[in-house]
Amino acid sequence: MGLCQQRSDGEPISQGADKRAHHNALERKRRDHIKDSFHSLRDSVPSLQGEKASRAQILDKATEYIQYMRRKNHTHQQDIDDLKRQNALLEQQGDRGAGLVVCVCVLPPPLSLPHPPYLPRPLPTSVAFSEL
Repeated sequence: MGLCQQRSDGEPISQGADKRAHHNALERKRRDHIKDSFHSLRDSVPSLQGEKASRAQILDKATEYIQYMRRKNHTHQQDIDDLKRQNALLEQQGDRGAGLVVCVCVLPPPLSLPHPPYLPRPLPTSVAFSEL
């Protein structure tokens, strides 16, 4: 007679082992995904790139970096808003002075003159141009 051993819940033992193996494989895959995600997060935080760090350290440093980047973005946004206001003001001033052209020129730095021993020698005054 083909007796099939069963677990207490009524399932055959071989099916229970297969289910457990499948569940273990899924759990291993989930843990690997979490591990890869932590490595990716660690490599995204400049102060942790290439470093060995615990998951708690990775989360702490990632939080610090996100807060730092938010402050930096806020500062940049304020700078952009200030520049937009300045631009609007300049455009209004330009509209009022219609036809008035203002040129802001940036002059190059003055050339430094060579020291006296390197000054070009003057042409002799006694030589006529036709002789040259």
